[in-house]
Amino acid sequence: YWTEDCSHDSCFYCQMKNYKIFKLKGICRNLKKGAKRIAVDTQYIFLPRRIVNENPTWIGTYNTMIRWNKNETSWELCDLFENVCYATMDVDNEFPIGKGLWTLLPQVYCKDDKTKLDMDLVLSKCKDGEFSCNDGTCINVIQKCNFISDCFDSSDENMCSILSMKNYPESYSPFMADISFDEKAKIIPATVNISMDLMKIIGIKEIDMKIEVKLNLFMDWFDTRLTWMHLAENTSLNYLFDYEISNIWVPTLVFRNTEQEVKTKTDNDSLILIDKVSDFTTDQSDLYETTYFPGSENPILYSRTYALDFLCQFELQKYPFDTQTCRIIIGPRNKELNFVKLIPKKVTYKGPKKMMTYTVMDYDIGESEQGSVIITIKLKRMVSQHILSTYLPSLCILIIAQITVYFKAEHFKTSIPVAITSMLVMYTLNQSVSSKLPATSYVKFIDVWLLFGLSQP
Repeated sequence: YWTEDCSHDSCFYCQMKNYKIFKLKGICRNLKKGAKRIAVDTQYIFLPRRIVNENPTWIGTYNTMIRWNKNETSWELCDLFENVCYATMDVDNEFPIGKGLWTLLPQVYCKDDKTKLDMDLVLSKCKDGEFSCNDGTCINVIQKCNFISDCFDSSDENMCSILSMKNYPESYSPFMADISFDEKAKIIPATVNISMDLMKIIGIKEIDMKIEVKLNLFMDWFDTRLTWMHLAENTSLNYLFDYEISNIWVPTLVFRNTEQEVKTKTDNDSLILIDKVSDFTTDQSDLYETTYFPGSENPILYSRTYALDFLCQFELQKYPFDTQTCRIIIGPRNKELNFVKLIPKKVTYKGPKKMMTYTVMDYDIGESEQGSVIITIKLKRMVSQHILSTYLPSLCILIIAQITVYFKAEHFKTSIPVAITSMLVMYTLNQSVSSKLPATSYVKFIDVWLLFGLSQP
C-alpha cells in the first residue's frame, strides 16, 4: 500500500496530496534509554510521495521519526540522526494511524513506571478541537461522550467519566465544604443556592397541626477544588456515577420543622448533574484528548423529590373564615452553620390551587436570621361547605325554635319539646365541629355561633 503507482483508490497514502502535520499523543514524558533521557517529538510531518529508504516515513520536527521496517513488518519509533530505535508496533499491512500499542525496546523504559513495557499511542492529523478516533478519523471534540457513537469503532464513547481523578486534590475531603478565608483569616462559607418546586399539597391535618407536601428540592453550588471532563451542552447528559458522587462534597440539609428533623439524602432517587457554563481546555499530550472544565465555573446541580409532613401552627380564631400560613424550613446541619450559606432563589407551585377544603393563595421563599431558607405557603379555607353543613342548618333550627315562642299558651307542650330538640341538635353540631379541630384555649368564631344557637331555644 506504499507503492508509488497508487493503484488502489482507497489507499490512505495516495490520498495525501499535500504535506500534513501529525501529532503523537500519549508518549511518556520521562522516557529513558539507560541513563539517557529520550526527547520524543510530538509533531511529525508526512510528505506524500516522499520515500525514505523505500519506506513511507513520518519526520519529527526535532529528534525522532516513525518509519517502516520491511524485514520485521513493523513500524519503528527511531532517532532522526542516529540509527537507534526506541519502540515498535507490529501491524499487518496498515499505517500507524490512530491508536496503537507500541512495545518498548530493551533498555528503554518510562521513569514514571519502570515495569511498563507497552504504551498506547495515538498518531493523527486531527486539529485542536477535534478528537482522534482509534482508527485515525477525526470528529469534533464536543461529540465525545455524547451517548452517540460518532466514531466507527465507538471509541468516542469510552473513558467518559465526568469527575477528573487526574486533577483530584490529595487533600480533598468529601465531608468538608469548599470554604475559603479572607484577609483577616475569617471563614468565607460555601454558597448553596436553594430552589423548590411544590408539586402538590397531599393533605392538611388540622388535628395533628401538620401539612403534607410533595416537593422537588434543587440545590446548586460550585466546588473550586474539582475539575470536570467531557461536559455536554445538554445538562441532562452530565450526570455523575455513584463512585463519583461518593468522592465529592454534597450539602446535607435539614428540614427543621419536621418531627424527626429529616435530612436530605444522596441516594438512587437523587440526581446530581454538572451544568456546562465555561469553555474547555485540553492537554495536547493527553492520549484520550480529554476536555477539562474548572469546577469554579461549572456548577453542581442536585435534585430530589420528597414527600414529608411539616409542622404548621394553625390559627383558628376565625374558623371557618380563617387564612393559614404554613412554612417549610430547611437549613444546614448545626455543625456546618459556619461553613455553608444558603441563598434562596425561587419557588414554584405546580399542584392544583383549589383543594377539598383550602385554596392556595400565595407562596414565597425567603431567608431567616438563623441561616435557614423558609418557603411560605398561604392557604385560605373554602367556607361554602361550612355554610351548607353547619351555618345554614343551624340557622333553620334557630328559626324553628323561635317560631315556637309565638305559639299560644295552650300549645306549651309542643313548644318545650321543639326547644329541647333544637338545643340537642345545636349541641350535636357543636361536638361534631369540635371533633374535627384541635383543642384550643381560645374561642373560635364558629364556637360563638354555636353557643349563641344553644342559648336561643
